[in-house]
Amino acid sequence: MSIILHPCAKTTPKIREEIFNSKESLIILAKKYNLNIKTIAKWKKEALFRINALVL
Repeated sequence: MSIILHPCAKTTPKIREEIFNSKESLIILAKKYNLNIKTIAKWKKEALFRINALVL
């Protein structure tokens, strides 16, 4: 199954997974992926929410 991304999307599922699994700070990740710090925080929080939803 292929994933269709929004034309302006800056993150892919692979990048989101790397962001979630990373131990680096939000600032370092934002610079590494050329994203806003709020975007990095969003993906870390969203991934954690999905994991917690699976556990419950």
